[in-house]
Amino acid sequence: MKVIASDHAWTKMKQLLLFFANESQAKQHLFRCYRQLTDEKEAERLAYANTFKFIYFLKQGETYFTEAEQCARMVKPLLLFYGMASFKKALILLYDPEYPKTTRVLQHGLTTRKKKKLDYLFSADEVKVQKDGLLPYFAKRVLKQPLIINEKYKVKTLLSQCPELQNSCQLLFQTQTFIPVEVPFMPTQLKDNRCPIKINPRDLHALSIDLNHLQHLLGDNKYTIERIDQETEMVVVKLLAAGKGNKGFVQSWADVQIQDGIHPRLSLDYQGQFHLYVGPLPSITHEFIIYHMVMYVLSMLCRYDTEVWGELLFSFGSQELFVIDEFLTLVQRKYPNLILNHLFGEYLLFQSP
Repeated sequence: MKVIASDHAWTKMKQLLLFFANESQAKQHLFRCYRQLTDEKEAERLAYANTFKFIYFLKQGETYFTEAEQCARMVKPLLLFYGMASFKKALILLYDPEYPKTTRVLQHGLTTRKKKKLDYLFSADEVKVQKDGLLPYFAKRVLKQPLIINEKYKVKTLLSQCPELQNSCQLLFQTQTFIPVEVPFMPTQLKDNRCPIKINPRDLHALSIDLNHLQHLLGDNKYTIERIDQETEMVVVKLLAAGKGNKGFVQSWADVQIQDGIHPRLSLDYQGQFHLYVGPLPSITHEFIIYHMVMYVLSMLCRYDTEVWGELLFSFGSQELFVIDEFLTLVQRKYPNLILNHLFGEYLLFQSP
């Protein structure tokens, strides 16, 4: 993890994106990626052929996000959604030098309810995964986490998987799915292949959770509840480490937020605080996928259900506007951060000096 001092995170992120706007740097980065796929001569040819495509995908994504920062909320989801798509295409190009091979991978890869009801609730809407398209292809090639075709995901569930939105979800849905925890920064020295994390008992008490209930919520023997640490008075939970046949702790910070993250139940917010997900583990946990699905629903409202979208934004009857607004702000702040994490191969934490 690298901490970068910045008064305005997006300004600093744009400066870091400029590193890859240089033809030589972009070509070298592509070459390193392609060298893992083929021989040196072919990797050199592919990197040369894709250099400007890679640069322009990143530049287009950056431009969409810059414009979204200044535009009205009425059209913001459209700009953010297409910016996210452009950034994803840049990452795909690192793994597939022939992208796009077919027009099928240029589709969205998602669908949502065509006809919105008059009493429409954004949180009750759902998105379904299709066989072909950008998001399924990205999940398979970049994240190595293929999506389940025809699987449906409710917006409420997706929003509840964002630790930064916990306060809003608690107000709106009366549920809390994350507990703040302390995690060792480099879990390489593991005892019994498990890594200890610490939970403040007050956070458990606020959710009316005791240790037995916590073990039940976590579900199986991948999680063991230890005694309370006498020095810090913190509850110690040990999570199973990474190994063959399971998805546990990774052994290197270079993998944070890039593949499975540190652990399926752990999320790191953009302020550097870890959160433990309690309850049944969802089938998708990566922020790349969660943000894209929710933003897809919002962008579809913008384009094809303008009346419903307008009612959500401008009527006094909607209870969901504050969580929509907070989600848009979260994506603007964090999504480019995730892209940079992947490009640089480490988690970048932007903090005020």
